[in-house]
Amino acid sequence: MPFFELNGEQKQHLNLSLHAVAIIENDMLAFQIPARSTILNRIIRNYRYDAEATVTLSSQRYQASLIDRISVSKNAFSPDECGKIINLLVEDYINGILARNASYTRYHGFKIRIDKENMEYFTQECKEDAYYPNMGCYIKAIVEEYCQKSYLEREQIILKETFSAIDSAIDTDRVLSIQFLLEDYTRIRPYKIVTDSLNMYHYLIGYTVSHTPKTQLQSFSCRVSHLKKVKVLEEHSFISSGNKKILDQELIQKGAQFMSGAITTVRIALSDQGILKYKRLLHLRPNYVSISDDGHVYTFNCSLNQIEFYFFKFGEDAVILTPIELRQKFQNMYKRAYECYDSFRESL
Repeated sequence: MPFFELNGEQKQHLNLSLHAVAIIENDMLAFQIPARSTILNRIIRNYRYDAEATVTLSSQRYQASLIDRISVSKNAFSPDECGKIINLLVEDYINGILARNASYTRYHGFKIRIDKENMEYFTQECKEDAYYPNMGCYIKAIVEEYCQKSYLEREQIILKETFSAIDSAIDTDRVLSIQFLLEDYTRIRPYKIVTDSLNMYHYLIGYTVSHTPKTQLQSFSCRVSHLKKVKVLEEHSFISSGNKKILDQELIQKGAQFMSGAITTVRIALSDQGILKYKRLLHLRPNYVSISDDGHVYTFNCSLNQIEFYFFKFGEDAVILTPIELRQKFQNMYKRAYECYDSFRESL
């Protein structure tokens, strides 16, 4: 049976573990969702059918997988014996989920407002009352399970509609209209969704749609989490096999984060401390193509944006030798930073 409806304010008390509270707070910042009720309602809405915590559905999926495996395997059991074995395994599966749910600790209690769609699910469709004493226990199980997942998995849950729209555009060869925060719409020929080399974020890659025919194709990439709006258009999208190979080559050379930048040869002098930083700091690190005989001058073939993002934090331990324009840019940025600090010193 469904759960009973809450009071007129539709507020539900939750008490999450310390780990879950930290993950929710982090994801509110990462996905720019200011209200805790908003992100928790989205987690419930996007994950309720896929969560193991929804025992009715997850146990049915598990049972179906067992039947499929047993039906194609050679065994000496009769149909009745197979049925008993499957029932025992499903029962054990359910007990494992319930035991895990019981292991979640209580750290911080608060109330959230359940939105209309989720409330209709809980009070009209949901059948989890057989496994949970109340709606709050079921919601806690869904949220705690979500918080056990990696950031990449959580990204797919929070941005479920965005991923679905992108997948639809790719599958049906349609142009995708996207919008970043505070920017106009851009039309994209989507190719695929990939992750960066460290599996930290999802990126959409493809080509921008030019308003001018015969214009050279411009490769495109962006973090899926940076997209504000996504819409599949009726306009047909086509990327030839040759152009797909070009994008795949750019992925290898530039990485998903810097697909839009041109490849440039950059020479950088690293101090001993700079070499240690380069070996230790993996995120956004460009791959070198050669090292000087003295071991201190590294040469890179990558985008200037990648060099800037990665090496600017090295300070005195990384000096740009070429190109001159990038060397001057670093010099000016460090100078402005010094002047800013100097002006604050005088005002103290």
